[in-house]
Amino acid sequence: MQEQPPIGFNESRYMTEFNAPNDEFIRFWEMLYLINLYLQLFGFFHKGVERVLLL
Repeated sequence: MQEQPPIGFNESRYMTEFNAPNDEFIRFWEMLYLINLYLQLFGFFHKGVERVLLL
């Protein structure tokens, strides 16, 4: 069984090591990761947390 990444870990790096997806897929997740960081900087962190908790 694969180990689970620690919460908050850069998931794109984790997936690169263990699942080795293609480069386009990696870039897609890295872009989402960066967008998430920018949204937090602009004050949308709380909305992001609410969405995660509702999923």
